[in-house]
Order: sequence, then C-alpha cells, then structure tokens
Amino acid sequence: MKDRYGRKIEYLRLSITPRCNLRCIYCAPEGCTDSSGALSDDDIENIGRASAKAGIRYIKITGGEPLMRRSCTGIIRRLKAIDGIEEVTLTTNGTLLPEYAEELASAGTDCVNVSLDTADAEQYAAMTGFDMLDRVESGIEALCGAGIPVRLNCVLLGGINDGAFRELLRFPETNNIDLRFIELMPIGHGKEFSFISGGSIYQEISRIHPLSPSRYRSRGPAVYFESTELIGRIGFISAVSRDFCKSCNRIRITSDGILKPCLSLGIGIDIKPYLHDETKLCEAVRDAAYQKPPMHCFCGSNAETAAMNTIGG
Repeated sequence: MKDRYGRKIEYLRLSITPRCNLRCIYCAPEGCTDSSGALSDDDIENIGRASAKAGIRYIKITGGEPLMRRSCTGIIRRLKAIDGIEEVTLTTNGTLLPEYAEELASAGTDCVNVSLDTADAEQYAAMTGFDMLDRVESGIEALCGAGIPVRLNCVLLGGINDGAFRELLRFPETNNIDLRFIELMPIGHGKEFSFISGGSIYQEISRIHPLSPSRYRSRGPAVYFESTELIGRIGFISAVSRDFCKSCNRIRITSDGILKPCLSLGIGIDIKPYLHDETKLCEAVRDAAYQKPPMHCFCGSNAETAAMNTIGG
C-alpha cells in the first residue's frame, strides 16, 4: 500500500483508550478517565483484519495508557493471530507492567516501549503527578525477565528535565535496552513547553559515550547510534528539528474510531460506520494512506489541537 508520494504505508498506531493513570504535564495534566465511545475488542480485531488486507504489517497499541484497558493483552493476542500482521508492539507508561509483563509475553507482544522522562523520583512525581517511578523500574525489570525487548522513550523539556538523560543512560549501560529521545511536538499541552533538539542531546551523550551510526533500523522513524561502552542503543526521533516525513510509513486510529493520515492533522476519517463491512473498512484504510500529506505541519487551520492522550500520540 503506497500513498500518492510513493511512500510504503505498512505501520498502524492503534489507540485502545484515552484513559491514563498519570497526569504528565505536556500530555494530559488534567487527566482523563472517560473512555465512552471507545472501540470494542471485536471492532479492533475487524480493523486489524481490514488493515492487514490493505497492506498494514505492523501494529503499535497505544493510549492513553493501554494497560488501563483490561482486555489489552487479549487484544494483542487477537491481532497477533491475524494473517499478514507481522508484529504487534505496545507503548506504555510502565506503571502497570509489574502485573502485566508475563501476560504480555504470553500474548506474543513483540516489543514494549516504556515512556520514561526521568529516573529521578522527585522529578518524576513533579512531571507525572504521582510517585510511581519504582513501579516503572520494576516493570522494566519484569519485561526483561519475560524476554520482551524494551525501548525507553524520553521527552526532554527545556528548563524541566534537561539533564535527565545522564541518569537514564544507566539503562543502556547495564542492559540491552534502547534509550530513545523524542523531540516534544507542539501539539496540545506540548505547545506550553520548549523542546530540546535531538542534535543537542546527541552532542551531550557523545561526550560521555562516543557514538557511531548503527546499522539497526526499526519499523518507525528513530535513527540509532551505538557505542562500544553501551549494551543498548541510543535513538533519536527528531520530528521538529529534522522531519522524517519523506520516509513516514504510518497512519493511526484514535480510540473512538477516527482514522488519521498524520499525527499533526486535526482531521481524519470516521470509520465507525464501516466497522462491520470489511471491504469498506479496507477502502477507508487505503484512503487514509493516500491522503497522507507530504509532510507534517503543526500550524494552520487543519493542525491538531487535541491532547496527545486522545489521539494516541
């Protein structure tokens, strides 16, 4: 499946809930407990089947916090069973991993991305609203023990957690865990903070551990580096300072059934009327891929203004 610019679209980010148990300052500081209108498990499986027929090969389960939905591991199991789907991965804040790591492994989860913006307990509580860093670290241990590959996603905010990367380096220093730095995008509450460029973080880390380009390529936009002094890799997702739109391979679906060609667009296709018609659903997926813009835009009349937790950021 290709869009009108020749990009191969094979990656679907699928949100299963807008709810989250944290109150991260750049995402949903006011919280979100309402999941009314969320797609059912059967709806999600139907989307997976139609997407596979359209050409999707990789699915990322997102939220909100997806593990707040009790059927999360069951959804992963159902998607993994679909012919044509090669990988199903998960993005989580990590607080519920101690309870779910073994279930995630049993369901066949291919990789888990854990959002962790600091390894300092006081700073973590200030940024998320809760003192739960110890649970996240226990969850990371549980994932490693269950044999699931782990990636840590870190967003650095200017004047907030600028130096947090130093302490986070202990993860790739001591384990086969990739540490990835994601530039803060000016979407929702993200507009209230200043981002730190991937290039500046690269320079800072290089002074501690000399980095060289890695041959490893993930399914998404991250660019990886490695060091003889590190076990894991260092990755950068630089959506603001250095866009990766020419190689973008993804579309996304919100928890209430809006199919978005691009994260930065505030418009999309409402697929709820097609959930029980595989042919029309497959056509909608192809239409969304075809409608992908040549590059993202964080301003303008069609720019996304909703909070990240509601759009599966």
